[in-house]
Amino acid sequence: MALSKFAFEPHQKHADEGIFEAFACGNDDCLIKMFCGTGKSLVMRRAEVLQAKSARIIAYVFPSLALIDQFTNDYLTSPHPDSSKCEEHVIKISSDKDGATTDISAVVLFFREFREMEARDAHVTHQAIVCVTYQSLDVLADALDEARESIDVAFFDEAHHSVAPTYRKYIYDRRLATKQAFFTATPTKEMTAQEPDGDEVDSDRRASCRERV
Repeated sequence: MALSKFAFEPHQKHADEGIFEAFACGNDDCLIKMFCGTGKSLVMRRAEVLQAKSARIIAYVFPSLALIDQFTNDYLTSPHPDSSKCEEHVIKISSDKDGATTDISAVVLFFREFREMEARDAHVTHQAIVCVTYQSLDVLADALDEARESIDVAFFDEAHHSVAPTYRKYIYDRRLATKQAFFTATPTKEMTAQEPDGDEVDSDRRASCRERV
């Protein structure tokens, strides 16, 4: 993979610096407004905050398996320059196809095997990368509880989905990750009687991920 694929444009560098500064200043959440086509995925993949050894388990949350596949094909099939000294382990949690799974026991096994590799290869930095859809957050949450693991940093694509009642109980109420970065072009969305993904919400109500971060 060409190194130029991982080169930041000025606006991406600005976004990355903003995330790093927000977390360094003690904020647990930050909201990044970036429009479609401006390179959100690269910022999520190459965020400076991920270079810290404390970023042990990372989650990327997407609205669909298709977007997970696009992200993994573009950025996870080959290591980028910043991860040359890091051993990465990837799991996709979504509908059971194209290498993804919604089997809680399989996700628990992934975390347990990850711990074993950390213990066995203590001289190597390991990172677990979890790519999950909003619809499968319940699977991830249950697996984390059973495996007694926690996510250090989570990135949310199209973060306006995060305020839907079905998802916000995992993201905001129980804190999916210690640090959470929300990417969206539409921080405020109209909440109708039913979301396109089937989540029931109160009618005539507005919800904003800006209110949550």
